[in-house]
Amino acid sequence: MRISRRQFVFGGAALAGSSLVAGAVAVNPIAAKSPPGQVKKAARLGGETPAATPTVQSPTATPTATVVPATATPTAAAVNPTGTAEAAAPTSEAIRTEPTPYPASEPVAREVSPAGLARALDTDFGNAGPQGQLWFDRARAAGYEGFITTAHTYWGSNPQAWWATTTVLERALAAGMWIGAYGRPVSYWKQALDNIAPSVRQYLKFFALDVEQEPGGRFAVTRAMVDGVRGYGVRPVIYTGWGMWGDVMGPDSSFSDVPLWDFAGDRTGWPESLWDAPIRAYGGWNGSDATLRIGQQLRMQTPVLFEGVYVDEDSFSRTFISG
Repeated sequence: MRISRRQFVFGGAALAGSSLVAGAVAVNPIAAKSPPGQVKKAARLGGETPAATPTVQSPTATPTATVVPATATPTAAAVNPTGTAEAAAPTSEAIRTEPTPYPASEPVAREVSPAGLARALDTDFGNAGPQGQLWFDRARAAGYEGFITTAHTYWGSNPQAWWATTTVLERALAAGMWIGAYGRPVSYWKQALDNIAPSVRQYLKFFALDVEQEPGGRFAVTRAMVDGVRGYGVRPVIYTGWGMWGDVMGPDSSFSDVPLWDFAGDRTGWPESLWDAPIRAYGGWNGSDATLRIGQQLRMQTPVLFEGVYVDEDSFSRTFISG
């Protein structure tokens, strides 16, 4: 979900060139430079690896009118799992820096999006710092319809609320993009939602409960977390991959009623359908049309550099987003 470059791991050993799911692209995690302040993540995959380098295509979308909420400043402080209060402001110097100017290039031309799919990007601006309104306007002009970011994540090795969450979500709304958010680790779901101003939170299309092995260990998702997100008036989804889910939840399939934002491995190009490879059935998902993922993260191991910022690219069901 985001611009962090996760290492593919097999039995805990970093992969430097093994095969992935059909349609996926292998990346040497040692050679890939992670953005400052952002922790790498791990996912286990398997299958065949095409001998191809991802070619990034420009997304397309039909602009939609969006109401821009009034500016609000997040005030929530981060709280660790033991209940000890921590400062809400990140300690990483990379996060405190001013936004890095991006090239004054013309936005790339839009392409026609496949029917039924909406293109989106997710990023925490880890390599460049939060960007100004023009960056979001250019993203929308390039065809990205949605924007997803973190409300609580690991800056260095410390999980903390992100001071810029409300601001960047407001800018995405002002650009005419729909918005989503997530928090890490999953046990911090409430701190993450509290970190988003209510005036902006009401426009979230979803909040993702992020299930993967974290620097602090394995944090399992619970039904109480799912219900808790709904209690905020926000739709819960689960972000995970088949390897990440197995690492944390094992064979559990009791959450298949919760929509899945799936990472099955990097792929080239844009899918025509959410059934397109790479795809794998796990956790009760992706076994039928009724349990098919509602979103697919397409490029995360090999993030795209858009206007000076590393971003992950995603495709989502338009039916889900408009629902």
